[in-house]
Amino acid sequence: LQYLCFQREAELYDNYRIDPLVQTLESLRAEVADDLVFVARLGDEVVGSVRGFTDPDGTGLIGKLCVHPRLQGHGLGARLL
Repeated sequence: LQYLCFQREAELYDNYRIDPLVQTLESLRAEVADDLVFVARLGDEVVGSVRGFTDPDGTGLIGKLCVHPRLQGHGLGARLL
């Protein structure tokens, strides 16, 4: 899902080596180990996700909101937030 969702950003910056496109599964697992992750499913398919975490001073942050391209524009991202 992450790979699909960041294609537009890669195209915009003409850089297909951005982290979301080259990140390994092992690296992704380590990155989200301490995060709160919400997912949206359509049947068995994960079609959206968002991560939440806190920085060292305790401020809550949102990271990598992803919605499958075929479902964008229908409010799924807003519902995940």
